[in-house]
Amino acid sequence: MNAVPMNGDRLVMAPGEMRRVGYATVDALVELLADQRDRPVLGRAAPEQMQQRLGGPPPEEPEGFDRALRYLVDDVLPFRSNLQHPGYFAYIPGSGTWPGALGDLIASAMNLDCGNWMESSGPSQVELQVLDWFRAWIGYPEGAGGVLVSGGSAANLTALACARELRLGPMTERAMVYCSDQSHSSVARAARTLGFRPEQVRVLPSDERYRLRLDALAAAVDSDRASGLVPLLVSANAGATNTGAIDSLPELATYCAAQNIWCHVDAAYGGFVVLTEEGRSLMRGLELADSVTLDPHKWLYQPFECGALLVRERGALERAFSVNPDYLADTEAQHAEVNFAARGLQLPGQSSAEAVAVPANLRPCCLPRRHS
Repeated sequence: MNAVPMNGDRLVMAPGEMRRVGYATVDALVELLADQRDRPVLGRAAPEQMQQRLGGPPPEEPEGFDRALRYLVDDVLPFRSNLQHPGYFAYIPGSGTWPGALGDLIASAMNLDCGNWMESSGPSQVELQVLDWFRAWIGYPEGAGGVLVSGGSAANLTALACARELRLGPMTERAMVYCSDQSHSSVARAARTLGFRPEQVRVLPSDERYRLRLDALAAAVDSDRASGLVPLLVSANAGATNTGAIDSLPELATYCAAQNIWCHVDAAYGGFVVLTEEGRSLMRGLELADSVTLDPHKWLYQPFECGALLVRERGALERAFSVNPDYLADTEAQHAEVNFAARGLQLPGQSSAEAVAVPANLRPCCLPRRHS
């Protein structure tokens, strides 16, 4: 640091210096964002070029925040995809906004830990409210559970882990997962992470509209059951990444319920079209799924990384993930509190940034203000 520390603590800046470097950072970001139309859609550099700019041993002495910021502005940030550029038509990861970025700043500056209610009742309530908005939008019943995660990949992983734990318990070579040839690659990665072998993931053909074929699914399930295998989960698409295709959700959900198979819908790409009248019609049946993946960092213009998983059954996430070690005994919920560490794979801070960033954008853009 290049400022006198507070109280002899070299890790804490004095308030005046905090303001100075904060203003400098905001000014640099605003300048980058303001002239993005004049910058290339893709700033590309070869590995040797980046090595020349940023390579070398670590500095022996602190170089100061100003120099680090200059490195970012001159040697790092010009070499990236310019997602906000009007000419950007490549991938569809997201397009964040300034209010969402400020939400991330607040969460990072306050170093929020949203793992348990005792330490973060305020941020936890924000997350609960945001999840309840999502729940109502997709038509889930009151009491359905949810958690904000780091994106669609984490949500799909959490859904598969939840289904396996509740329906089967320990991992078994007999468990089978089904998806279409249009499913996102994160479904296969989630299965691999949880110990499923490649042959335990059935990739089924889609029809002429790129939708999962129910006849192919039923045939695969019947064949696997006849072989002594256990059909566990079907991952349907509500907006496939390649084509935007929406599977026949009502039929798939009805079939899965009759077969005692967990019905998961990956709606990371298309789920939030339920906010429109036409979209609600297209997403009919989404409310019947056992779990739904959503990605606020796409249609809702949230920053990376912001995803969500909703689970229809009350308490399902807690039953799948809750672990109470001695060192967290004081944080156990006593009444109606929610400890988000009991709803997913991560313990501390799993959704602190998202809990702040989501309402920072949603409130002004599409949600009515409450009146007391």
